[in-house]
Amino acid sequence: MVRTTLKPNHTIINLLNCIVLLALKFKRIKNQRRTQANKNNRAKQNVPHIGGSKSIATLMDEQAKNGIEPTRAEIFILTYKKRKNGRLLDEESAKAVVVDTNHDHERIPESPNMHNVAGNTPSSCG
Repeated sequence: MVRTTLKPNHTIINLLNCIVLLALKFKRIKNQRRTQANKNNRAKQNVPHIGGSKSIATLMDEQAKNGIEPTRAEIFILTYKKRKNGRLLDEESAKAVVVDTNHDHERIPESPNMHNVAGNTPSSCG
């Protein structure tokens, strides 16, 4: 019978491997919980969203390049309708658009004092 002895650094390496494997297991469990929570949240949504990976801010910037900033209602219509034929996805989206278009959406002009509040005036530079 041959008896092998472990060098001191082998035990440390084995211990580190165990710690890493344990951390990966906890991370996987945490990710599984988050994934399940996301599935539950998506199942609760009444109105499906088809905006894709673009954020609302990106869509607003793209629309603002035309010179007019879109309202929240216009952004809603952009993100909840089919792109090709312009038809809304479902009845819930159509109801939301009808309710939203019944309200007055006035564009609020940017006042010249907005820059003063932010501190972008030449007098605040020095």
